[in-house]
Amino acid sequence: MITIITTLLGIFGSAIPNIFKIFEQSRADKQELELMKLQLEREKAGYQQQLDITNTQGDIQAAIAAYEFAKRQTTGVLWVDATLEFISGTVRPFVTYSLTGLYIASKVAAYHLLSNSGADWASAVVALWTEQDMMILSTILGFWFGSRAMQRFMK
Repeated sequence: MITIITTLLGIFGSAIPNIFKIFEQSRADKQELELMKLQLEREKAGYQQQLDITNTQGDIQAAIAAYEFAKRQTTGVLWVDATLEFISGTVRPFVTYSLTGLYIASKVAAYHLLSNSGADWASAVVALWTEQDMMILSTILGFWFGSRAMQRFMK
């Protein structure tokens, strides 16, 4: 019986170091795989950062090109260039003033219609000043005054 046990220990005993080597190799392979994954993620982040830098540089170059193009669009005649610059600088305010004037005119006309139909002043104002009117007013004020505050904040 002891002979069988010693024979089995001899056979399996010689295999024990190989089993430990297999486990050790498996653990080393897992560690190497994790390191490769981390390195791949780091390289991916580096490529993404490089892509962001390239996109930003492209945006800057596009803005510079647009600015240079706008500078070249002069006629050489001082009063014509000044007039064109004035017109291009006043388009947005003109459109805003025009639409605001039309809006006020429509509200005044609606108020006169309501007051001529027998409504008192308070009920006419309440009927004309709605939530949509408040949204329009706050949008316009936010656009004109909020953009100035943001420009000061960004400087």
